Amino acid sequence: MATASHNGMPPGGTAIFRPAKVFAALESWVLQELLERAWGERPVRIWIAGCGTGERAHSIAIWFAEHFRNQGRQPNVSIFATDREVDAIQVARAGVFSESDIQRLPATRLRYFFEPHGTDRFRISPAVRGCIEFARAACAFHSLRRTCVQRASTCWRSARISRR
Repeated sequence: MATASHNGMPPGGTAIFRPAKVFAALESWVLQELLERAWGERPVRIWIAGCGTGERAHSIAIWFAEHFRNQGRQPNVSIFATDREVDAIQVARAGVFSESDIQRLPATRLRYFFEPHGTDRFRISPAVRGCIEFARAACAFHSLRRTCVQRASTCWRSARISRR
């Protein structure tokens, strides 16, 4: 089974929680607010377009899982991650990473969210994988376009009726 770093994917974007500065900015600007919403009954839904081999989606799912684990709860987040490349989606769904992909993670993250998978490989935990749905982008975009057209049509009809 291929991992992101062993599948011909571009280097630099294949490690979990990398690039660190970008993830830190995402955490402070967006994720903290989403975490507050996630404590409610309804799950927070996140769409990651152009997810590649899934590192960003897995990183965000782990981040939420850590915060919920500290409170003894399951993550209340649903991540929809899409990419146009079928091979990338297959790697992302597998959730298997090489040792070099996760070498900079703290020991606690490794212990709670990864399990050994063969030689020098690790698989993301089922609890984290269960928060993420990976799909080919073409399907997502067609569905999104259809939804937007339906909503726009409804708004247009409502506006016409209210003017009468």
